[in-house]
Amino acid sequence: MASLQAPPALRRDRSRSFSHMDKNLCWRAASAAPDRHPRRWRKDKAGNIVCRALRGCSGPLCFEFDHVVPWSNGGRSEARNCAVVQTAVNRWKGNMPPESVTVADMKRESLRVGREFTAYDLDVIEMAIYGDILRPDGTRLTQLPAPAGATGMRLVEQKAPVKAASKPASGAAQGEPVVAPSKRDGQRRPSLPRISVHLPQCKTM
Repeated sequence: MASLQAPPALRRDRSRSFSHMDKNLCWRAASAAPDRHPRRWRKDKAGNIVCRALRGCSGPLCFEFDHVVPWSNGGRSEARNCAVVQTAVNRWKGNMPPESVTVADMKRESLRVGREFTAYDLDVIEMAIYGDILRPDGTRLTQLPAPAGATGMRLVEQKAPVKAASKPASGAAQGEPVVAPSKRDGQRRPSLPRISVHLPQCKTM
């Protein structure tokens, strides 16, 4: 009985996912992000900056490997049919054919945060994800650089100075914490902030 299988040249790959090699080739084919290492950062087809480590999530820096010709329409899972696309754009695109999707449409459907990410924003994100920052020339930073225009940053918390009261409240004993009278029920309670100030004992002449 003759086989009903199609010839190998006409068989379609059964995998809907791209191979590891195809993903790497697809990533390298995407546009480079300015002043970022291309191994970690790229631009998608709509011009959105995406991070290599944020694949499959839903944020503005997240992306997916998209079938240019949808898999459901016969598109193959290979590098030449692959594109790096922001996740929100890819979910909107669905199985629409490539001729029905314009760059303007993709930009309109892109997920944004209200302003452009600054170089310092991306440095903070990269440090949080990878533990270091990789510059385009291969330089690896293990400390977060100061933002542009900053003259210096102090990370030590400064304590506000405590002002001592000029004289004790009426009826207060020496060495007793100074309190302010409460407006409720005539009670006395410490004033805010709750700081106890001990007055020095005066010597009589």
